[in-house]
Amino acid sequence: LTADRSTTELLRNNGRLDLLEFNSRSQPMTNMSPKLPS
Repeated sequence: LTADRSTTELLRNNGRLDLLEFNSRSQPMTNMSPKLPS
């Protein structure tokens, strides 16, 4: 279960990173938005 759990966490983290990168590419203006903490 430990290996499966770690793998799942890695997949989740990678998915989140991919989404963040995708959002950055799709909406580069969001990075410059004063509403988001940098």
